[in-house]
Amino acid sequence: LGRITLLHLATQTAGFDKKGDYQPLLFEPGTKWWYSDGGPNWLAECLTLVYRRDMRDLLFERVFTPLGITSDDLVWRKNAYRPEMIDGIPRREFGSGVHANVDAMARIGLLYLREGTFQGAQLLPASFVRAARSATPAFEDVPIFRQDGKHDPGAARHYGLLWWNNNDGTLKGVPSDAFWSWGLYDSLIVVIPSLDVVVARAG
Repeated sequence: LGRITLLHLATQTAGFDKKGDYQPLLFEPGTKWWYSDGGPNWLAECLTLVYRRDMRDLLFERVFTPLGITSDDLVWRKNAYRPEMIDGIPRREFGSGVHANVDAMARIGLLYLREGTFQGAQLLPASFVRAARSATPAFEDVPIFRQDGKHDPGAARHYGLLWWNNNDGTLKGVPSDAFWSWGLYDSLIVVIPSLDVVVARAG
């Protein structure tokens, strides 16, 4: 556990199993890829403790409200997998629990399309957006974790910081600069910079 980094948590290479609660490690951090709600939920806890803020309040203050997203557009439920509070601060989930309408989703997509800028304000660092939409070099060749031990490459080449991508053109007919968030019930925010397009689909 002590060798897990924030980058592991954001790239699904920390080694936690799928569920969003506290799970044992399946493999040595950074050596494989496995989609998990647990890793992002650990990431949310780390950021909560660094900022000493409820992540919901912080993100509404710094990102959602400047984008024109209201609490009617985006609801972040209480934590369903872990205790409600951590050090007296509300604990949120990154792995699930956010319900947003398509307008809010499209605004988030537009923020990423514009490399973190919205109406002249830099809400996210452009370098962060570029990292989110691209495979992380340190992990892009790690295999997918498999219980049977077989080598199953691929997913890590299509995953950045909690966003999927088509950087190597695996999806035929889809621009290689396309990237997307992919949530429950196939909720999607698809961003295609070369076409200046954002598509939002609520599952």
